[in-house]
Amino acid sequence: MRADLHIHTYHSDGSFPTETLIDLAEKNRLDYLAITDHDCFASFETATRLIGERGLGLKLIPAAEFTAMLNGEEIHIHGYFKEAPSPRLLQYAQMVQAERRARIERALEILGTIGVKATMDEIPAHPDCLSLTQLHLAFLLISKNYARSMGEARRVYLNERVLPKFTMRAEDVIQTISSEGGLAVWAHPDEENFDNRLKTLMGFGLAGLEVFNLRRQEKASKQFLKASKKNGLVASLGSDWHGHSHTYHYDHQLDGTKILPEFLGKLYH
Repeated sequence: MRADLHIHTYHSDGSFPTETLIDLAEKNRLDYLAITDHDCFASFETATRLIGERGLGLKLIPAAEFTAMLNGEEIHIHGYFKEAPSPRLLQYAQMVQAERRARIERALEILGTIGVKATMDEIPAHPDCLSLTQLHLAFLLISKNYARSMGEARRVYLNERVLPKFTMRAEDVIQTISSEGGLAVWAHPDEENFDNRLKTLMGFGLAGLEVFNLRRQEKASKQFLKASKKNGLVASLGSDWHGHSHTYHYDHQLDGTKILPEFLGKLYH
């Protein structure tokens, strides 16, 4: 059972269109795909149409990667749904997209006070991008030679003084997902303070953990898989692929034969 339940397009901070992701899913013989753009469902209709036109057996799971704050720290919660995003979910996504844009505008104002000359029009985002992220700002700083790498851009410029914190609370995000019949899954959990964070999120109604993520260490995956089993949570997996300079490849960690039946059973109950 081959699946990728965490991947991005240029509607948020990926570099490729929805069509490319469907091409990759077909080429790699995926059984399940969830496009998880940040606070955005813009790929769903196109992906659904392409799968139908090509007569693929690929199952598309409506999804998004929601931004949330937990005890002052930003975390991400995947929302997986069995049906097309509802009007309420689309309205919520639009609200967050607006906050994201205002956040970037404010960051550019603050950067301007320390000598960084950059405007919204210069942000290297696709015209169809709906969710601007920190990654876009980092690429902008690199393109204008204020930083030489992503790490330097984040370390020198993109701190809390420049980037205001989001207002979306984890408990509200999880409640929104759950009330729309979705599964709220903690995306790429951090090992630091993991147990306490997990306990808190479970109290809000968290349904699962992303245990396999190709951008994270496989050693940590074992810890997360153990925690999901211990706490009765479903497990998910994904490449977390954004494109840019990285080539997509199918990895053995994306074989969900052992964990996806439980995930799918709970999603489609």
